[in-house]
Amino acid sequence: MVNSYRQKFVLHANICVVCLACAVASMFLPENQLTLSFRLLFLIPMLITYFTAPWFYLAAKNRSKAWMLLLLLNVVGLAILIALKDRSNIVGEA
Repeated sequence: MVNSYRQKFVLHANICVVCLACAVASMFLPENQLTLSFRLLFLIPMLITYFTAPWFYLAAKNRSKAWMLLLLLNVVGLAILIALKDRSNIVGEA
């Protein structure tokens, strides 16, 4: 994997997981304690990083960004993305 893209992928994936955990935790609090804007504070970054983390992951594996369409399959698509072979160390491709 290309190291610079790998580092960006790890950062975005961690942000996505933390925002998802906070958004889920906020659903269990009473409605009057949280406003919609507070919940959006977690959901918007999670949605952004849901798409940027796989983008950097594909870049690190030297794969086409067309593989991003698999995100429409949700968990199945993520599993397929994870199973892709790493082509970053193949000589002659750029």
